[in-house]
Amino acid sequence: MKSNAKVNIVVLIFILFASIFFLLNRVIWQNLYLFSNSDLLYLPSFVRDFWEGIYNWRLWVLTPAPYFFPDMVFFFLMSFFTCNLFLSFFFYSIAFALLLIYSISSVFRITEEYFSFARIAKAVTLSFALWVALISRYPEDIALFLLPSYHASSILFALLLYSLLFKTNTRRGILLFVIVSTLAIISDKQIIYTFYLPFLLASFTLRTSTMEKYYLKTIIYFVLSFLFATFILNLLSVIEIFQIPSIPVWTELKKNIFQMKGIENINKIFPEVVQFFQDFYTDKLIFFLLFLISIGLNLYYSFQFSKAKFGIRLFSRFVLFLYFFSLFSQMFFGVWGGFRYVWGLYLFPYLSVLFYTGNLLSKMLIDRNFSRVGAIRRYLFILSRNNTRSQVFFFTTVSIFVGLIVILYFINGTSKITINNPYPPFVSCLDGLQKKYNLHYGLSDYWNAKHIRYLAHDSLIVNQVFTNLEKYDWIHNRDWYTKDKHGNPITYNFIILERLDQEIIAKRFGIPTIREECEGKKILIYEKGFSY
Repeated sequence: MKSNAKVNIVVLIFILFASIFFLLNRVIWQNLYLFSNSDLLYLPSFVRDFWEGIYNWRLWVLTPAPYFFPDMVFFFLMSFFTCNLFLSFFFYSIAFALLLIYSISSVFRITEEYFSFARIAKAVTLSFALWVALISRYPEDIALFLLPSYHASSILFALLLYSLLFKTNTRRGILLFVIVSTLAIISDKQIIYTFYLPFLLASFTLRTSTMEKYYLKTIIYFVLSFLFATFILNLLSVIEIFQIPSIPVWTELKKNIFQMKGIENINKIFPEVVQFFQDFYTDKLIFFLLFLISIGLNLYYSFQFSKAKFGIRLFSRFVLFLYFFSLFSQMFFGVWGGFRYVWGLYLFPYLSVLFYTGNLLSKMLIDRNFSRVGAIRRYLFILSRNNTRSQVFFFTTVSIFVGLIVILYFINGTSKITINNPYPPFVSCLDGLQKKYNLHYGLSDYWNAKHIRYLAHDSLIVNQVFTNLEKYDWIHNRDWYTKDKHGNPITYNFIILERLDQEIIAKRFGIPTIREECEGKKILIYEKGFSY
């Protein structure tokens, strides 16, 4: 690799470290819901349970998409070395971002040889201003994509599989595709409609002899991978390592076909889909414009008939079918479709614009006859060749700029910066009640339970229940309900009322002794305690 490419990648990593550090700190400063979102605390709470060894980690109930790879592996390693929630999220985000850049560059290399990892690194470096703008304006949206446990890794697998499929002309390529495909299905079955179905439909619609070879291979390799993944997951279930809920695909399919539930689902879900787009795009003009431009470019290139544009046509149709299956699955299967978690809807607008304009921009900037960019090339080492002075100038400028931002963040929020685990106001308030009333074990709905258990400083343990007080058997350890840390039966002494039925609580546990409030949430306290 040339020296300027190496320097550029160093700059890229430096930018990623700085920007993600800003992102996480801003999320904490603004008390956003990132660190109180039970879904995002799934992997942290699981990993802590594993390391502490107090409860039987084999009784953990994972999700139907258990996020084994890369989410669980990355976060497991990061938590092992850092022993810190903030730093674990931080280093995971760095690893994820680098893998994302690599997977994008692997897609671009299919049809355009100039799209190497180093060139994609340059493109990301050049878009630093946009990246900072997005982080500053939409920190929650960027954080949800970069942090673990939100189906984001399915897009990594989709991009890698897309590129690996074109390398299945060798045994090594076939083996690599099947391995990655198996890991993808084990980790998140959403890969079926975020890669396989869109790719197969895109292949079928092209109807070329070249594509017949690829989509027939895809079917064979998919079946093999699906069988391997199913065997591994069933093996884990048989030997009782993890409890992995199954997605009721066939049950829902029968309902939709024979009981006409599909129309009911569409009527129920369509308003949610509309609301999703309104929430995401109404006040986010940049994302909305990128989305519209992307749709237009994908439609345009989907019907280009030049042989030279074959790869671009396939990519365009793949993206369009990805959008279609995301919407279709949500409408047809309801909550099990997970449309709102299909990150292709967020990433592919930007990726498509970069993909289609990259060829033109590259030719303009590299063409020696395009004299108008000569002056720019002298000062941006990214666009120059073997110009050490301009490389040093650019690297120094970026370093000073990022350094100033770091200093400003520290000056403006010295008292707020936390490198340790975050401490939301609601959890802090509960810790105060714990000291006042000697609270230890409580009940709440799903959305309150996990972050209290994980972030409380005074060993508050809260188990999740449904509105009717039945056990909420989802993303938790079943051992939490049976014993305390010393192996003794649990005596509960408080309930967080939010989203629970007060009448059912009164009938089952009686009238609370004391009523308190934290951050607008009512707390029912039973001084004599109760059993669940």
